[in-house]
Amino acid sequence: MVEHRPQTNADDHTTEAPEHIAHRPSWDCQVCGKPWPCDTAREVFMATMTRVERAMLMWAYLEDAALDVRGMPMNEIFARFISWTR
Repeated sequence: MVEHRPQTNADDHTTEAPEHIAHRPSWDCQVCGKPWPCDTAREVFMATMTRVERAMLMWAYLEDAALDVRGMPMNEIFARFISWTR
């Protein structure tokens, strides 16, 4: 699985909000409990990655999620992981 971490400055001692990351195997956000990628995670990806980078990363997550969440219709998985990356 591909990991994405927004760049941070090691000298920055500000308190950051917790990362909105997927909890496996449910693929719900570990912070807000919404289906991941939640709105906050999407905002981070939109701000820190190009369209192509987002699409490639989300495709990798789609493949993992499809194995973890068996029975979820592919059109729902596609909408959740890929369609918003444009």
